[in-house]
Amino acid sequence: MNEILNVEKIKSATVDELVKICEQNGESAFQHLLNADSVLNLDVDTKNLLIALYRGEDPKVIASKLVKFDKNGEYSQISHNAVKLRKMKFHEELIKSKVYYLLLNLLFKKQPLRKYNKKLQPEQPEQIPYFSSPESEMAGVADKLDVHSAPLLHATTITAMAKKTLNGDLSFLVCDKKAFCADSYSTDGKSSPNLYDTPNGEHLEVKDIVRSDNRLCDGSFKNCAVRGLKEEIYFRKADLHHDKLQILTRLDYYSENSDTGRYNNEITYCYFYPLEEQTDVRVKEKNYDSLQQLIVREMPIRYFSYTELLALPKENLCDGLGRVIEYFTENPEVHEKLKKMFD
Repeated sequence: MNEILNVEKIKSATVDELVKICEQNGESAFQHLLNADSVLNLDVDTKNLLIALYRGEDPKVIASKLVKFDKNGEYSQISHNAVKLRKMKFHEELIKSKVYYLLLNLLFKKQPLRKYNKKLQPEQPEQIPYFSSPESEMAGVADKLDVHSAPLLHATTITAMAKKTLNGDLSFLVCDKKAFCADSYSTDGKSSPNLYDTPNGEHLEVKDIVRSDNRLCDGSFKNCAVRGLKEEIYFRKADLHHDKLQILTRLDYYSENSDTGRYNNEITYCYFYPLEEQTDVRVKEKNYDSLQQLIVREMPIRYFSYTELLALPKENLCDGLGRVIEYFTENPEVHEKLKKMFD
């Protein structure tokens, strides 16, 4: 957008000024607002539908693109009448929003919001160190967007989790990031399948580095993985014991997405955490939306057997889980090694 809409701009500008900004920026403004998750919190299917409606597509064409996926990745077709009904509902919401705005606008003109003396401190941005080579000292620091918009070599951790079932097999915990990943809806309005990933993946931050010589070492990666568990994994009916975290392998990754220009040049340590059978796990993820507001969401989870995990289609996989599955496939002996971690 020529003029980015953020929370401060929305607070200070009039509705007419905001409408003018949106009209000047057209579809880029539409896409920007679509991802204002801290305010709108739209699910990915609604985003896909709104894109298609915005572009004026026929309801029958839209219905042919939009499908409902169940937890197993199976889908059913949506009727074009359902699309027409949703469009009518959106119009009803528009009318309601106008009336609600007028009501609240009158309220806050008469009773302005009291300004508090204590100013909330914004959360400190993540400091991601980057390197000229895996063996070099830290070359500099960048934010998460910059390390992926340029080929900056950085470090990450992936943590896989599983329970041992009564028959002695393993049941792997995965998260569905379809509704939480910026790339999980398409600009052509077409629904995407479930996007499965490991329960935890972290970028190594400056605070994780063991300060002896500012180089990468096992201790730095372990600090990163432990921090990720503390920040994003919540246990019920069991305690989280960081000493159970065991390293599996190193899974480096070098790629470029030609469509988005997004780079992934990562030195990655993959860990495994054995879950007690009774453990009830919750996974939460932090992200910044298009208004640059921090949001925390709980992700849907499910369990797959080892055989089911290896059979998941590639289009259903985020790159972290994809790398783990590729490692399992190429090293079948790892399955038995993981089972022994429960002894």
